[in-house]
Amino acid sequence: MSPRARSVHRAHSVVAGIATLGLGGMWLTLVLDGLTVAATIFVIILVAAGILSCGVRWLSLPRMMRPIYRAPSSRLRIAAVTTFVPTHEPLDMLERSLVAMRDMQELHDTWVLDESNSEAVRALCHRLGVRHFSRAGEPRYNQLSGTFRANTKHGNYNSWCECNGFAEYDVLAMFDPDHIPDVTYLQRTLGYLSDPRVAFVQPPQVYYNQAASFVARGAAEESYSYYSTHLMVSYALGHTIVIGSHGVHRLAALQDVGGFPAHDAEDLYLTMLYRAAGWRGVFVPEVLAMGLTPMHWSSYLQQQQRWARSLLDLKFRVLPALATRLSPLERVANLVHGVWYLRALALPVLYAMLCGLLVTNTVPAFLNPDAVLALAALAVVPLTLGMVQHRYYLAPDRVDWFHWRGLVMQFAKWPVLVRATAQAITGRSHTYALTSKRAGAPPSSLLAPAHVTVVVIIATAWAIGIGRHGALHPHLTIAAGMVTAMSLAIAASDLLPGVVTFTPDLYEMRRAAAHRSPRWMGGHDAT
Repeated sequence: MSPRARSVHRAHSVVAGIATLGLGGMWLTLVLDGLTVAATIFVIILVAAGILSCGVRWLSLPRMMRPIYRAPSSRLRIAAVTTFVPTHEPLDMLERSLVAMRDMQELHDTWVLDESNSEAVRALCHRLGVRHFSRAGEPRYNQLSGTFRANTKHGNYNSWCECNGFAEYDVLAMFDPDHIPDVTYLQRTLGYLSDPRVAFVQPPQVYYNQAASFVARGAAEESYSYYSTHLMVSYALGHTIVIGSHGVHRLAALQDVGGFPAHDAEDLYLTMLYRAAGWRGVFVPEVLAMGLTPMHWSSYLQQQQRWARSLLDLKFRVLPALATRLSPLERVANLVHGVWYLRALALPVLYAMLCGLLVTNTVPAFLNPDAVLALAALAVVPLTLGMVQHRYYLAPDRVDWFHWRGLVMQFAKWPVLVRATAQAITGRSHTYALTSKRAGAPPSSLLAPAHVTVVVIIATAWAIGIGRHGALHPHLTIAAGMVTAMSLAIAASDLLPGVVTFTPDLYEMRRAAAHRSPRWMGGHDAT
């Protein structure tokens, strides 16, 4: 931030703090009725958590930092590598990514790690001058679990690293097959490896297909803050986070920590391993590659379930084992990282509370008009701060400041978060679920059934309340109607026709827009 921006930030902080204390105090006086103690306490905790999360994000903005650019060394042996699963990913998408990878500035080899040893993929590699690798048919590299687990991303990369990577190269530039790098990708990232302490260089994850569907827009909106301001602050605190979709890794560092860890969240796990071994990372807030976000509910919910389960598994089982090798800051950062991502888990609790209120015809004070208006006024504070924070996002002129679609996604995905939490608690192993990049998708097996079930349960509670009391308070009926309408709309949306996932035109338009926007919109230089 510039000195002027810091002054403006301080002024906003003072005004927001006064408004939050005043409006929050007013709301508290209106909701403390002494009748529905448990429900009221739960709602107060939710509101306080939202204010705390917003406050932490806002107050951390002055800590944003970007690295000072360093030119790359010409002595590095570089491999640009992607994986490919023909059953889940279209060949034309792979070709587009390979051409971009091959044409990146700086001398390098380009590789495809082909899970199926496909004749079509080998022919494509031959035509493009790209090297081909496959572990298909090799029992050592297709194990049921562990480092070389079959049909997993980490198993594919670890197989290549053992056969080729560690011996032949110094640097691995890895890309998911849907992520298309800019021609300057290596030029803008490799220089930071001149610091022998740096294990990886991480640009942000940016999507080019977010305009293609409601789900794509909503999924992208959920990511804007994380892949810009959050990661710039994390870098400033020395807690740079690995992103699995693309990035640059020093192969000596990767070998030092044992390769890619055997986990669905191998990127977050690798972040922990690097820090535990004394390595550090650099976050480069520039749009250097763009990929695909899920465009239909089934792939989105599958992805969210995998992320949530993996995130919780890391906290339950991995972090305790690594805690003694991490600094206190790293322990706290890894413990709280992603917790706000799970906030939709509060929704089933709220729905259960609503059913109880309907059956007993009890109206808590927080549903009264005065309390609702006070809460709405309080919500203006984080919305206003969000408008200001929006200017520090990557390419802020290309994204909306009010992420209402991202809010709808929270209502949609709570069933898979509940399932993921149960899976993480039980600790059972699961088949690796690759997000499909092919056109179309069947309806989700959980979305419509779960939300229709909510409607049935709330309608039943409403009917029981009517039967017991003759009539229900209108505030309860309105609340039940709003939840019912939202659940039915989400369930019905899963019946909409699918869209083509990989569309080259979308990439061209998004790439052109990114080049018209500044590469970086906030922070201060690293020292």
